[in-house]
Amino acid sequence: FFIGYISWVRGECQIESQPCDFPFTYEGKKFSYCTEHNATEGKFVCVSSHGEDRWSWGICNEGCLDEEDGSPLDFGGETMGQAVDCKNEPLSCVFPFIYNGVEHNECTEEDADFFWCATHVDEHGILIDNMWGKCDVASCTEDPSTESPEGVDPETEEEGPKNAKVLIDVNEIIVDLTFHQDDSESQLNIYGTISGLEPGLHGLAIHAENSDNCSNVGPHFNPLETTHGSHSSEDRHAGDLGNVEVDENGLGEINITLPMETTLFGPDSVLGKALVIYSEEDTFETEELLLTPLACGVIYEEDEWPLILILIIALSVAIVLLLILITILICCCMRRKKPKKKKALDKIPEDEILPLHNGNGSYNKKTPLYDELSIPFIDATPAPTPKLGRSIDRLSSFFTRNPSVGRSRGSLASIPAPTYPPPEVPANDTPWKGSRRLRRK
Repeated sequence: FFIGYISWVRGECQIESQPCDFPFTYEGKKFSYCTEHNATEGKFVCVSSHGEDRWSWGICNEGCLDEEDGSPLDFGGETMGQAVDCKNEPLSCVFPFIYNGVEHNECTEEDADFFWCATHVDEHGILIDNMWGKCDVASCTEDPSTESPEGVDPETEEEGPKNAKVLIDVNEIIVDLTFHQDDSESQLNIYGTISGLEPGLHGLAIHAENSDNCSNVGPHFNPLETTHGSHSSEDRHAGDLGNVEVDENGLGEINITLPMETTLFGPDSVLGKALVIYSEEDTFETEELLLTPLACGVIYEEDEWPLILILIIALSVAIVLLLILITILICCCMRRKKPKKKKALDKIPEDEILPLHNGNGSYNKKTPLYDELSIPFIDATPAPTPKLGRSIDRLSSFFTRNPSVGRSRGSLASIPAPTYPPPEVPANDTPWKGSRRLRRK
């Protein structure tokens, strides 16, 4: 995670100047004078001991003297004699540095009984082999025994108004609180509403932890190690917020101003801590860990919330659209198109269909023109050759015949009227013979 790593030096915090211990061994060779090191860019170094099993490299200063004549050693020469009374330079500490996989922004006591810091780190910020020194506590502007909280650098923190939010919605308990502070020298104001609680007084406090969904919130936030008290007491925890009164409708309002111990600025900021609501009243005499938490929420800077909400909304919309697309695909795959059954009468040309009476007061518009029940049987046999007189009579009868009587195209003879069925037989069931389409000759 140290891609693009840039180290910065806190010049006000330096290491102490330590005497060189001669002789020392470097890369299998024993030295009685300062020598070059591949990590110091041509500068000469020596070894300083810090107890039985602790030692460090240091940059030799100009106070090293030649053992033979006592003259100052010239480290730029090709050869040099043994050095006496030589100390390393009081170099500035480099922060941050990584030691044993842990990042340090201040002098540390890890693996030592004194405070120390790195003087050289590689491109990943990791301490180069034994390039460290004992911190000169007097030169450090801050007490090295105190560490800044993770993510908070007092030198880079911006001054100005800050707003923070706590939003809780769990088990019908809804909390909407706002934290506002103008600057590090002003008091913190907390206001908002709480709903869904039983009527009465309920304790309210800020805890140091925020893990495991309120099951592990730790003790009250108490960086000054004071005693438990109300939010207006002189002696109180920085996380003590007193009680909230809930009415018969389960609604409670909060509007309190806290002393300077509770703040949104600096290393003792409440940002990232857990706000806890208790099921009972905080009497300020009961041990804090005996109170039962009902709900908790993390205190976030307000300008961080819009981005979180945008991400949540975008993710929700994407999930809904994906579900809709999956549903449409499933419906399209499972849908079966049923073939349309065509009736035989639908194949009859429109010019061969007439509206015919069905015998029950309605008309059937799909009965074919040449249906066997709609037209009586026609004898299409050719008539014998008529004589002249009979031909004239038949010709006359042709023009004067009853138009309701059907005739054959090949005959001029009159066709007798058909015999109707008995009354008990329905008209549509008449067993007349004929073809659907007359085979005309």
